[in-house]
Amino acid sequence: MSALNHTPAEESLLAMMPAGEARKHFAATGLPGRKDEGWRWTDLRRVLSAPLEASDPTPPKNIPLAPVPMPEAIEVVFSQDTVASPTTLPAGISITQDEPYAIKGRSEMARIAAALSKSPTTLCIEKSCETPIMIRHVATKAGLSATHLQIHIAANVETVIVETYETHEGVSNALVEYFLAENAKLTRVIVQKGNQAAVVISSSLAILMAGAKLDQTTIGFGAKLARMETKVQHVGVGASAILNGISLLKGKSHLDHTSVIDHIMPGCETRELYKAAITGRARGVFQGKFLVKQGAQKTQAQMAHHALLLSQTAEVRAKPELEIYADDVECAHGNTVGALDDDAIFYMRQRGVSEAQARAMLVQAFLSEVIEQIQDEKIRQQFETLVGDWMGAQI
Repeated sequence: MSALNHTPAEESLLAMMPAGEARKHFAATGLPGRKDEGWRWTDLRRVLSAPLEASDPTPPKNIPLAPVPMPEAIEVVFSQDTVASPTTLPAGISITQDEPYAIKGRSEMARIAAALSKSPTTLCIEKSCETPIMIRHVATKAGLSATHLQIHIAANVETVIVETYETHEGVSNALVEYFLAENAKLTRVIVQKGNQAAVVISSSLAILMAGAKLDQTTIGFGAKLARMETKVQHVGVGASAILNGISLLKGKSHLDHTSVIDHIMPGCETRELYKAAITGRARGVFQGKFLVKQGAQKTQAQMAHHALLLSQTAEVRAKPELEIYADDVECAHGNTVGALDDDAIFYMRQRGVSEAQARAMLVQAFLSEVIEQIQDEKIRQQFETLVGDWMGAQI
């Protein structure tokens, strides 16, 4: 045991974790918090101080409705460490419980999720499928729920996966790892919702082989503490990734969008755009890092984060970062934080629009740049509805 002064929560986590490298590492480091550079604005160690218990593995009798209704989707539900999936799946799609694919360099919470999960669920997609796959992470009971999912997408396959993180109670810690073979294309949509008492942690990794394409869009509403972490590794020549996201935060909710994009091979491309609208006493965090290795010549990478503070007590912390070891690249990042334009609100009020409606219209126009990039019309409409519902509750 390390000399680290463990909190009651850390002691209980140690008791749950099986012997191995993950437990040994956790004993020495504990939960991440403000002393850890990547977590200094999302102090998980402070929020999780009381002892933790494993969530009751019995699935709830009634799973709440999904935040994005998609009746045509193939639905897979993770709830209290159990998996429910259709008995019959389309040809080329399989779900099994397999031995984990070894991954080095997992983040802190990813290691914990992998260690606490009995065995990872493996989703293999070997043929393109027009029907979206909907993966729901549902936590409805107190305690800690940990899940581990590995998704393999075969060469030249195209697929759409919608992930929802629905934490109604307790602590949810999910690890999702994607492996995209040559020229595979993944459209990944993430919807995060949690109440003001829940803690939501999502750690995801996408490994892209040559010519693989990832198009990811996230919308998050925060929780007592929520962190949506995405890591991408361009391990094949000509791989590309688009990461876009929206944060809609109110009350005392907290949402941390963290991404690390590792450019390893030449000719890869990344575009990243995140926007946030924050009101009440809520806090948003954006941390984005582009790492360009020495051999990753001809990399093209653009990152931007923009936030609107809609109240005097709202907060946002942002840290865009470039770390470049190649000399033939085109990389840039930008960050802005501001408030609504009073002149624009005045102009609209002079034309018969109420102040509340004017504010809502300006926020929706601000967020539209992200929504308009969603290629799938049905998913784009779902995002528009989610934004409209959130704005409607504010006016």
